[in-house]
Amino acid sequence: MKPLLPLLIVTGLLFSQDVLTTISGKKYNGRYIGIKNEKIEFIEDGKSVSVLVPKESIKNIKQSNGSIIDFSTENKKVKQEQSTTQVETEQIEPDSTGQQVEIITRDGNEYIGEIVSENEQEIVLKTPSDITLTIPKNKILKRNEFSGKVVEGKLFRPDPNKSMYMFAPSAYPIGDQKSYCRDFCLFFPSFNGGFGNNISVQLGAFWFPGFPIERTPLVGSVKISSASDEKAQFAGGIMYIRFPGSAGYSGAGMGFTFVTGTIGDNFTHASASLGWGYTQFEGDWEFMVEPIFVLAGNYRMSENFALVFEGWFTPEKSVIEEMSPKMGSLRFFGKQFSFDFGGLILFPDWEGLPFPLINFTYYLN
Repeated sequence: MKPLLPLLIVTGLLFSQDVLTTISGKKYNGRYIGIKNEKIEFIEDGKSVSVLVPKESIKNIKQSNGSIIDFSTENKKVKQEQSTTQVETEQIEPDSTGQQVEIITRDGNEYIGEIVSENEQEIVLKTPSDITLTIPKNKILKRNEFSGKVVEGKLFRPDPNKSMYMFAPSAYPIGDQKSYCRDFCLFFPSFNGGFGNNISVQLGAFWFPGFPIERTPLVGSVKISSASDEKAQFAGGIMYIRFPGSAGYSGAGMGFTFVTGTIGDNFTHASASLGWGYTQFEGDWEFMVEPIFVLAGNYRMSENFALVFEGWFTPEKSVIEEMSPKMGSLRFFGKQFSFDFGGLILFPDWEGLPFPLINFTYYLN
């Protein structure tokens, strides 16, 4: 059980964060920065940009050290001095000026840009080509924060696959209520989804043509990521592959527990991971003593292309010590999908062409 300790330690550190509670009782996890221009500066968990929240919208902030900053008493005094009654909002209303957003209007048009100003009736948006637009709010179908970037007037969308390289994980989470379907090398379809800003889940199967459906190996994994940071993030998780049994055979399982550290951003990043393989057969569990070491990275070359690579280094005196998988691919980005084409070398003395790798991903939301 010793290999599980790093995972437990990482998991225990993930939830050390501040909690902002609004007047209406809603709670937001993140980091309290301080007071700026008589407003509360707060970074919501999973976001990289702070927002300014009116004091009168906040009941209190419980800090990670257990102390509580109470704004309710101060708000009551302010309300008594005002001649008009303020209506309490049901959500945080940050100052959105300068925020990068993606807006889809009811007629199907899409606009991406920086908010110049906003009121109850309209949003004034400045596009990457320096055009200023005024969009009535009753014409807006959908509005999302745009976490990409603009380089020389060109939009670079973030990589929705940032939580995974080819097979190895990064420390980045998938993201709250975000999901995608993935088909790795045609034989490993999976569904991947984010639950909250820290938990990522994968459910899949190893499928082979002509193989009985009842004997199909099933795959599940869970990854818990730490609170976001501008340059570094950490995660821990577990992956399990179940091989169904048959008459007189109860089946077996295998998988990994792992810890991962990632540096970079949504466009170019690198990760180092330690993974402890394990097997399960008829109630007996066996863990590797020494971990597998994995180096992986993603280099964003342009608006639509990235290079992805992985290198696995297996310990000596293990059942897989002869294997040292190395893989790389060219990744193409569309608006709702991505496509990888690359190659795999399993052994150090591999001769001939690499085994082809093909991966297709469709983003559900």
